[in-house]
Amino acid sequence: MTNIQHKTQGERQERSSTSEPGLHATVASEVLKLRTLAFPKVLGLISIVLSALTAVLFLVTIEATQGDPLEALPASDVASTALLGVDATAIVLIVLGGWLVATEYASGMIHTSMVATPNRLKLYTAKLIVTAGLGMIAGLLAAVVTLLSAQLVLIAQGIPALNFLDPELLRMSFGSLLMVPFYAILAAAAAFVLRSTGGAVVVTLAVMFIPAVINMLPSAGQELLLPLLPSSALASIFGLAEVGDPAHLVPLLAAVSLLVWWVVFIGFGFARFARRDA
Repeated sequence: MTNIQHKTQGERQERSSTSEPGLHATVASEVLKLRTLAFPKVLGLISIVLSALTAVLFLVTIEATQGDPLEALPASDVASTALLGVDATAIVLIVLGGWLVATEYASGMIHTSMVATPNRLKLYTAKLIVTAGLGMIAGLLAAVVTLLSAQLVLIAQGIPALNFLDPELLRMSFGSLLMVPFYAILAAAAAFVLRSTGGAVVVTLAVMFIPAVINMLPSAGQELLLPLLPSSALASIFGLAEVGDPAHLVPLLAAVSLLVWWVVFIGFGFARFARRDA
């Protein structure tokens, strides 16, 4: 009798393990769905074009905005200005991250996804992995394109080119690359809470740009609030927030800050996804 019970339980476990896909299969399914959609491809192309145009625009107008001609600026300032083009890619990926989740709620596709993968944690994780992957690819392409655009501008004006192996430039590039998937994941998690692309985009952009408001506060308010924001952590990783700057964090604290923001957004997003009907 005991052998029969063990055999029955084993068969049930085998059926359950084969009926529900693993995380790898779930991620592959999400990638396959993504490949069938035209909108993400269009947004991806737009993000790269915008990053290049933004980089060129900032560089050719730098004398008007900063008061110094391009040839008078150190290479680090030229690179950091060009890498501002990655911000444009980050904004587009925020839209895409929110859209990838919210569009399934709007179309009802989320029901099909949950039937195929009843384990909500697995489905949630797969969607964030795909979003992070898109962000990494877009961030890498944007960083490369903006720096190449900077090289073209420098060469066209007869200015010495950037050294791509310079440690400071590599550090700034890594920070820019990290920024895109970071905000894309925030947007995707927010979309699970709000079930709206617009709502997820507004919340994430508010987190991204709130330092502009805080910078108008007295210095005491800046010193209190700026270190709490992900933009300060990212700027510290970039090397753009120097010691003495209210936004400056040591690298370890910067990494912890970004992790906390992810934990809060991702945790709240999953809590809402797990407890509400699709």
